[in-house]
Amino acid sequence: MEPKFYKLSGTFSIKGPLFGAALGLVSLFPLSLAYAYLVRYIPFIYLNFMISLGFVALVAYIYFVGENYGKNRNKYTALVGALVMGLVTLYVSWVAFLFVLKHNLNYFELLTNPKMVINIIDNLVTTGWFSIKGGRVSGMLYAIFLGIEALLYITMFIVMWFGSFADNVYCEDCQKWVDRKNLPYFYNPEYANEITTRMLAGDESWIDWLQLVDEPHWLALNVATCKKCKNFHVLNLKEVRMTIVDGENREDENQVLENLIISSQTLEKIHARSNPTPPPFENQD
Repeated sequence: MEPKFYKLSGTFSIKGPLFGAALGLVSLFPLSLAYAYLVRYIPFIYLNFMISLGFVALVAYIYFVGENYGKNRNKYTALVGALVMGLVTLYVSWVAFLFVLKHNLNYFELLTNPKMVINIIDNLVTTGWFSIKGGRVSGMLYAIFLGIEALLYITMFIVMWFGSFADNVYCEDCQKWVDRKNLPYFYNPEYANEITTRMLAGDESWIDWLQLVDEPHWLALNVATCKKCKNFHVLNLKEVRMTIVDGENREDENQVLENLIISSQTLEKIHARSNPTPPPFENQD
């Protein structure tokens, strides 16, 4: 029997970008003002840089909470939405900062007048507003700073987009996202090739090669199970190696096989092989 592998259906739901934009904008305005006041009055440029990254990361995260709530499974439309939201975030953050920096400006006038914002930024690039090691940052150097900032804003939204779609699983029958869970068993990595070969051949005898070990190097299974229908399962196989770095334990993971669709019977066999008393399915919250 040929194995089946899961991938997102690519179904577009307008609710995704709509919910994403709604949540993103609701959070963007107060967060941008908080960011602007912090950056304006904290005299440490490196700390300001971290605040800026934290601000855009939070807005991007909230945006994709909305995207996922709207059940959009089309990664390309989600990317377009993310890029648009990234540009809006950049613009609104500059409006908030200019409002805080120059108290004589009207916030709503700035918000609705991009030409005014661009002119003020152009003048600010010429004069600068902060110093590094006693030197005023202005001109080309400040313009480079702003370009890097804009690039980082857009990059952060792309990173969040990639993370949002890289490992997500959606049950089309139940119309809901499915959470992944690590199974609490450690298997002998010596049989990794045999296991994956049989998996790819659709031969369920790979389960017989699962040998429990208690070593700092093991194979682990990760399963996404729909709690509603309890009939949809997606399995990942990874190799994990425990190392000690600077006196602390660190787990290095390597994905061996991803998104193999398995049946409920196969999952039960895995539990039976690893544990005489297989755990029951969890009830839906």
